[in-house]
Amino acid sequence: MKRIILALTAIGLMMGFTAFSTTAAEAKEVKMGYYCVAPPSSPINTSMKKMQAELKERSNGRIVMNLFPSGQLGPESAGLNKLKFGAVQAAAITGVAISTIEPKANVLMMPFVIENWKDVEKFANGKVMAEIAKSLDKKGFKLVGVGSYGFFNILAVKKVMVKPEDLEGLKIRVYPTPVLVDLYEILGASPTPIAFPEIYTAPVKSWALFERRRCPSSRNTGLKLVLN
Repeated sequence: MKRIILALTAIGLMMGFTAFSTTAAEAKEVKMGYYCVAPPSSPINTSMKKMQAELKERSNGRIVMNLFPSGQLGPESAGLNKLKFGAVQAAAITGVAISTIEPKANVLMMPFVIENWKDVEKFANGKVMAEIAKSLDKKGFKLVGVGSYGFFNILAVKKVMVKPEDLEGLKIRVYPTPVLVDLYEILGASPTPIAFPEIYTAPVKSWALFERRRCPSSRNTGLKLVLN
């Protein structure tokens, strides 16, 4: 019997694990799959590499975790499905992706709710996150950890944006979720919903002029190559 266990992040990534129940005869080897849209060099995946090695060492090679970073298995919607149906047993998923299966997680995308790292810590250990965890549990996912991947920033070329009015008329890539689309429409921008792995293969690049990503992921994923 397997039970899916997930871990959501406060302002960025979510991660998850599956609990295995095996008999002594079945305990020769346990294989786990781990999904993440972030690149191998990202903080979350650097940590997972260490966990991969530690699991192997402590289990004397019995537990093998295969890592699939950089959205190798598809966009986060696909990653969540694979996690739910057992194709992978662990995942690091962004909060925006979680909002597509749990509406309460939309609070993670609300602007100006979090002002500093103290707020992040308070939120991660607060009642709202506990409610999100409870709702996910009812849907077959178990929240086991909360983390952060940095604050959201807007990457752009040819123009410096300092105030909300600077977004007027600009085309910006957002995660395919109604909250972000509505937010940028209210701010006067022209949001284009595109899943992150599709950024590099999209037939038209003009939408990439204004990209909503966090600084760590911007450095690690080479977004400057598609911002033109």
